[in-house]
Amino acid sequence: MNLEKEVPLGAVAKNEVTDSVRRARLMWRAKRGLLENDILITRFFEAHPTLTDEQVYGLDLLLDLPDDELFGLVMSRKELKDVDPSEHMMDENDMRCANAVLMQLRAV
Repeated sequence: MNLEKEVPLGAVAKNEVTDSVRRARLMWRAKRGLLENDILITRFFEAHPTLTDEQVYGLDLLLDLPDDELFGLVMSRKELKDVDPSEHMMDENDMRCANAVLMQLRAV
């Protein structure tokens, strides 16, 4: 892992999550205060036993959002571009990664 690259605060390393330790850490971070988010994210993990680098990074960016924002996004009540910029620090590439994972979360 190259620590010299800039990674947004809270973002996990951009490594493929295939081993049980990394997956467990990401699942632990996904535990939310809102039960609905827990259920949706658990289903996402069940549907995607192996996550790519971009999926890990995109999910991590989404997990930086407050519970109500995340739930609204997953339920298609709003789009990622409509989230208040003060709630996240995503550039265009980050938004693309997060949006790809968001589409997968919506499909679960």
